[in-house]
Amino acid sequence: MREGGARVGLIVNPNAGIGGEVGLGGSDGATVQAAATALGGKPRAPERAARFVRELLRLDPNVDMVTAAGLLGGDVAPAADLVAVDGGYSPAAMTASGTGTGTGTVAVSPVSPTTAADTTALAAHLASIGVEIIVFVGGDGTARDVLAGVPEGQLCLGVPAGVKMHSGVFAVTPEDAAQQVIEVLRGRARSDWQDVADLDEDARRAGVLSASVYGSMQVPQHDRMQRGKRSPAHGSGIDAVGAAAEVRLRAGRRALVFGPGTTVARVAEWFGLTSTLLGFDVGEPDGTQHLGVSGAELEQLLTGKEFSVVLSPVGGQGFVIGRGNHQLTETLLDRLDPAQLIVIAEPAKLGELAGRLRIDAPTNRLNAKFRGFCRVVLGAGEIAVARIE
Repeated sequence: MREGGARVGLIVNPNAGIGGEVGLGGSDGATVQAAATALGGKPRAPERAARFVRELLRLDPNVDMVTAAGLLGGDVAPAADLVAVDGGYSPAAMTASGTGTGTGTVAVSPVSPTTAADTTALAAHLASIGVEIIVFVGGDGTARDVLAGVPEGQLCLGVPAGVKMHSGVFAVTPEDAAQQVIEVLRGRARSDWQDVADLDEDARRAGVLSASVYGSMQVPQHDRMQRGKRSPAHGSGIDAVGAAAEVRLRAGRRALVFGPGTTVARVAEWFGLTSTLLGFDVGEPDGTQHLGVSGAELEQLLTGKEFSVVLSPVGGQGFVIGRGNHQLTETLLDRLDPAQLIVIAEPAKLGELAGRLRIDAPTNRLNAKFRGFCRVVLGAGEIAVARIE
């Protein structure tokens, strides 16, 4: 550790995102995690945590990190200082004398699987030893767990890796998070308070969106932070008939993949699909339908076929790819022609976003592939130009 240097606390929720690709709508709780694993789901957090650490060390090879051993951070940050914790991550076990040497030696490995209580206890300990900022990798559930452990005013920052991403406490991408941490360490960052919100996962799986706010967290103030998701008061005002005609014109005889959301659901109805609302549905040129499909199922269904993907930006945030649609796997996005990413939006929603859309794809290469100007379908003969950033 550098003498007198500020430290970065790191917490990884190793289960975050495991339910997304398999269409379970969340990853909270051992039951859902077991079901996701049985369906072939893989957590997103470890890879995204590694991207964050890699970029952070590229920007400053001498940055000091503090984390716990194994799954909670040590696996992706082997050179970090490690807090020695027992298998239960009890706060009493996380004393100052348990701080590692910075050599990357693993202290006591955590019990697997980890729990929400582990995250909360580790967050409390990192705050107690005076880290400058706590970076956590996960989703809304992880943000709630961290909030429960830190004192008011502790600076935190989320690296997006979960299925539910309604809170305004996350950077847009792992690399954006690394840049913001560097600005914090160099004294160049301002901070503000953002709500930590979370959806009821069981209600979400039933097609009902029921979100609650659990408190506020102090985070960096930056253009590359995602905004908290909100549902516009005006509802879905898209010209569904006209938008469906534009989609058909763009797609031709390709298979149509409809993503989640009420706007897409209204357009999908004009193709004879009863949308699963929060999942992915496929309509083939011969009329065959596949409803509520997972990422693996999409890959199999679309093998050897030309296809178009119909998506609508997330309200208040503007994400087209990377929030709530993890069924679009790296393989599918590799195969998707950017010209066949059909973005539809009601005019008022696009106006709220000032024509700026977001992407957080599985890799930076895919982010670069889809960034740039795109045409957004508003209705019959109504096309707007927006920029995916």
